[in-house]
Amino acid sequence: MTPYPHNITERARELRRRQTSAEELLWQHLRRHRIGKYIVDFYCAELNLVVELEGDIHKKSLQREYDKRRFDEFEILGLSVFRVRNEDVFENIEEVLNRILTLSLAPSPTCGRGMSRSDKERVREQDRQFKSK
Repeated sequence: MTPYPHNITERARELRRRQTSAEELLWQHLRRHRIGKYIVDFYCAELNLVVELEGDIHKKSLQREYDKRRFDEFEILGLSVFRVRNEDVFENIEEVLNRILTLSLAPSPTCGRGMSRSDKERVREQDRQFKSK
């Protein structure tokens, strides 16, 4: 991975001040986190799980390329990315929280808790579905 940008702390503060309504709603349950040179919406170290909220900006070509680069780097670090559409947060926050809870309770071959291979495949399948929308 490349070194941290010089302004990552300032950027994190700016994003926190200007968060979307979906981020604000989910923020009540989870936390924003910095991983290397990237700022993720939410992160659970115990599960090696990144939760990213996806608004309209993530449909734009440049943002999709950027997201692919960072998600590839996360995968190298052994992290899984669970992508959630903003609409899903607004329309069914309980389902989003239940999905995250399900991922957290699944047995892991490495530590007894966390994401199993089938969970990671489920997250990847959701990612493929998201990209096709």
